[in-house]
Amino acid sequence: MRNLFAAALFLGLTSLAGAFANDEGVTETPLGIPVWQPSQDTEIRYDIFRKGKPFGTHVSQFSVGEGGALEVRHEIELKAKIGPITVYKYSHMATEVWDGARLVSLRGATEKNGDEITVSAKAQEDALVVSGTNFDGKVDADIVPATHWNIRQMYEGGLLSTEGGQTLDVVVEELGRETLTIAGESVETTKFSLAADLTVILWYDDTGRWVKCAFSARGQDIEYELQALY
Repeated sequence: MRNLFAAALFLGLTSLAGAFANDEGVTETPLGIPVWQPSQDTEIRYDIFRKGKPFGTHVSQFSVGEGGALEVRHEIELKAKIGPITVYKYSHMATEVWDGARLVSLRGATEKNGDEITVSAKAQEDALVVSGTNFDGKVDADIVPATHWNIRQMYEGGLLSTEGGQTLDVVVEELGRETLTIAGESVETTKFSLAADLTVILWYDDTGRWVKCAFSARGQDIEYELQALY
């Protein structure tokens, strides 16, 4: 699938201090939502459900290295069975490294029912050089990977697939406010539609944290349930 979410899932948020500071010095996206700042050892852990039944997990882990570089490690595991027989298996691992607001490297490896897809990318002067199963070449230096933790994807016209390395064109629509219950807590959120050839619904709280995701593919409803607020 070419769409950013189907490519990455079915089958990152960088430090932006000062990038969108208002007169009071509060960092915000152009959408008015504060930019969430990950800290050392932050973990985002989702249970994934297909038609209401367990389908897999999505885990994103954040660490800050020497010089303040942010590393984000993603691991997605999906499995569907009919009785004791596995009919669909998906495994995806990716690592993003950020220097401030710029992605400096990306590595990704995906296996879908035995098919392997890879991507690697590295910042070079005013571009990001990509080598992937679906694309080889240079892309814009400011491109954001298609990993939904990073709210910057809501105002970028194109995202980078962490599967095969291709650029994904998207259209974003703000759908309004919604109160969710996350791990027993009431959370105020802004709801978005992010569309390519598949439409993904995403929720971010008022600190810019990604807290929910849902979409339909091939007539099946997929939903992410956050295990705990981070």
